[in-house]
Amino acid sequence: MTFEQQVLLTLIDKGLLALLLLAAGFAFKWLLQDKKARDEALHALAPNRTTAYQELWKTLGKVPPSSDQAILPDVRKQLADALSDWYHEKSGALFLSWRTAKRFLIALNLVRDDSAANEAIRDAVSALRTQLKRDCGIYGPFEVAKQLPSPRSRS
Repeated sequence: MTFEQQVLLTLIDKGLLALLLLAAGFAFKWLLQDKKARDEALHALAPNRTTAYQELWKTLGKVPPSSDQAILPDVRKQLADALSDWYHEKSGALFLSWRTAKRFLIALNLVRDDSAANEAIRDAVSALRTQLKRDCGIYGPFEVAKQLPSPRSRS
Protein backbone atom coordinates (compact mmCIF):
# COMPACT_ATOMS: atom_id res chain seq x y z
CA MET A 1 0.00 0.00 0.00
CA THR A 2 1.39 3.36 -0.97
CA PHE A 3 1.70 6.36 1.28
CA GLU A 4 -1.03 8.20 -0.63
CA GLN A 5 -3.42 5.27 -0.17
CA GLN A 6 -2.70 5.16 3.56
CA VAL A 7 -3.38 8.88 3.84
CA LEU A 8 -6.60 8.49 1.86
CA LEU A 9 -7.77 5.59 4.08
CA THR A 10 -6.94 7.60 7.20
CA LEU A 11 -8.92 10.59 5.89
CA ILE A 12 -11.89 8.39 5.03
CA ASP A 13 -11.69 6.71 8.44
CA LYS A 14 -11.54 10.05 10.28
CA GLY A 15 -14.34 11.46 8.10
CA LEU A 16 -16.63 8.53 8.86
CA LEU A 17 -15.83 8.83 12.55
CA ALA A 18 -16.63 12.55 12.44
CA LEU A 19 -19.95 11.86 10.66
CA LEU A 20 -20.82 9.19 13.20
CA LEU A 21 -20.07 11.52 16.11
CA LEU A 22 -22.06 14.32 14.47
CA ALA A 23 -25.06 12.03 13.99
CA ALA A 24 -24.80 10.80 17.59
CA GLY A 25 -24.65 14.40 18.82
CA PHE A 26 -27.75 15.37 16.85
CA ALA A 27 -29.62 12.28 18.10
CA PHE A 28 -28.62 13.00 21.69
CA LYS A 29 -29.71 16.66 21.38
CA TRP A 30 -33.04 15.58 19.88
CA LEU A 31 -33.65 13.12 22.72
CA LEU A 32 -32.82 15.77 25.32
CA GLN A 33 -35.18 18.28 23.67
CA ASP A 34 -37.93 15.66 23.55
CA LYS A 35 -37.45 14.86 27.24
CA LYS A 36 -37.41 18.55 28.14
CA ALA A 37 -40.65 19.16 26.21
CA ARG A 38 -42.30 16.18 27.94
CA ASP A 39 -41.14 17.36 31.36
CA GLU A 40 -42.50 20.86 30.68
CA ALA A 41 -45.84 19.43 29.54
CA LEU A 42 -46.09 17.26 32.66
CA HIS A 43 -45.21 20.23 34.83
CA ALA A 44 -47.95 22.31 33.18
CA LEU A 45 -50.48 19.49 33.68
CA ALA A 46 -49.49 18.86 37.31
CA PRO A 47 -52.17 21.02 38.99
CA ASN A 48 -54.99 19.51 36.91
CA ARG A 49 -53.54 16.04 37.30
CA THR A 50 -53.39 16.43 41.06
CA THR A 51 -57.02 17.53 41.18
CA ALA A 52 -58.08 14.59 39.00
CA TYR A 53 -56.06 12.14 41.11
CA GLN A 54 -57.58 13.52 44.31
CA GLU A 55 -61.06 12.92 42.93
CA LEU A 56 -60.10 9.38 41.85
CA TRP A 57 -58.60 8.73 45.30
CA LYS A 58 -61.87 9.71 46.97
CA THR A 59 -63.82 7.47 44.61
CA LEU A 60 -61.55 4.54 45.41
CA GLY A 61 -62.39 5.08 49.09
CA LYS A 62 -65.69 3.30 48.44
CA VAL A 63 -63.80 0.00 48.58
CA PRO A 64 -63.68 -1.14 52.21
CA PRO A 65 -60.02 -1.47 53.20
CA SER A 66 -60.50 -4.44 55.48
CA SER A 67 -60.76 -7.98 54.15
CA ASP A 68 -63.50 -8.78 56.67
CA GLN A 69 -65.89 -6.35 54.95
CA ALA A 70 -67.67 -7.50 51.81
CA ILE A 71 -67.92 -5.26 48.77
CA LEU A 72 -71.66 -5.30 48.25
CA PRO A 73 -73.14 -5.46 44.73
CA ASP A 74 -74.64 -1.97 44.98
CA VAL A 75 -71.22 -0.60 46.05
CA ARG A 76 -69.62 -2.35 43.07
CA LYS A 77 -72.18 -0.80 40.74
CA GLN A 78 -71.71 2.68 42.23
CA LEU A 79 -67.94 2.31 42.05
CA ALA A 80 -68.00 1.03 38.46
CA ASP A 81 -70.22 3.95 37.42
CA ALA A 82 -68.06 6.49 39.27
CA LEU A 83 -64.82 5.11 37.81
CA SER A 84 -66.24 5.03 34.31
CA ASP A 85 -67.57 8.57 34.70
CA TRP A 86 -64.19 9.80 35.99
CA TYR A 87 -62.33 8.08 33.15
CA HIS A 88 -64.59 9.18 30.27
CA GLU A 89 -66.83 12.09 31.22
CA LYS A 90 -64.39 13.93 33.45
CA SER A 91 -61.44 13.16 31.14
CA GLY A 92 -59.45 11.50 33.91
CA ALA A 93 -57.85 9.20 31.35
CA LEU A 94 -55.86 12.15 30.01
CA PHE A 95 -53.88 12.36 33.24
CA LEU A 96 -53.04 8.69 33.73
CA SER A 97 -49.56 7.40 33.05
CA TRP A 98 -49.43 4.16 31.07
CA ARG A 99 -48.86 2.02 34.19
CA THR A 100 -51.60 3.81 36.09
CA ALA A 101 -54.03 3.42 33.18
CA LYS A 102 -53.27 -0.30 33.13
CA ARG A 103 -53.93 -0.63 36.86
CA PHE A 104 -57.06 1.53 36.56
CA LEU A 105 -58.52 -0.68 33.83
CA ILE A 106 -57.68 -3.85 35.75
CA ALA A 107 -59.52 -2.48 38.80
CA LEU A 108 -62.47 -1.27 36.72
CA ASN A 109 -62.82 -4.64 34.97
CA LEU A 110 -62.75 -6.48 38.30
CA VAL A 111 -65.35 -4.15 39.82
CA ARG A 112 -67.60 -4.76 36.80
CA ASP A 113 -67.13 -8.54 37.04
CA ASP A 114 -69.82 -9.97 39.34
CA SER A 115 -67.77 -13.11 39.86
CA ALA A 116 -64.59 -11.27 40.93
CA ALA A 117 -63.51 -11.99 44.48
CA ASN A 118 -63.55 -9.14 46.98
CA GLU A 119 -59.87 -9.67 47.70
CA ALA A 120 -58.98 -9.38 44.00
CA ILE A 121 -60.82 -6.06 43.82
CA ARG A 122 -59.15 -4.83 47.00
CA ASP A 123 -55.71 -5.83 45.68
CA ALA A 124 -56.34 -4.10 42.34
CA VAL A 125 -57.53 -0.91 44.05
CA SER A 126 -54.52 -1.01 46.37
CA ALA A 127 -52.17 -1.40 43.39
CA LEU A 128 -53.90 1.51 41.66
CA ARG A 129 -53.57 3.72 44.73
CA THR A 130 -49.89 2.83 45.02
CA GLN A 131 -49.34 3.75 41.38
CA LEU A 132 -51.19 7.06 41.89
CA LYS A 133 -48.75 7.86 44.71
CA ARG A 134 -45.87 6.90 42.42
CA ASP A 135 -47.16 9.22 39.68
CA CYS A 136 -47.44 12.10 42.14
CA GLY A 137 -43.91 11.55 43.39
CA ILE A 138 -45.01 10.50 46.87
CA TYR A 139 -43.46 7.05 46.45
CA GLY A 140 -40.13 6.33 44.85
CA PRO A 141 -39.31 3.13 42.97
CA PHE A 142 -38.20 1.31 46.13
CA GLU A 143 -41.20 2.30 48.24
CA VAL A 144 -43.65 0.90 45.71
CA ALA A 145 -42.53 -2.63 46.56
CA LYS A 146 -42.97 -2.17 50.31
CA GLN A 147 -46.18 -3.19 52.01
CA LEU A 148 -47.99 -0.84 54.40
CA PRO A 149 -50.06 -2.30 57.23
CA SER A 150 -53.78 -2.58 56.55
CA PRO A 151 -55.96 -0.07 58.37
CA ARG A 152 -58.46 -1.30 60.93
CA SER A 153 -62.07 -1.09 59.94
CA ARG A 154 -64.12 1.66 61.51
CA SER A 155 -66.14 0.59 64.50
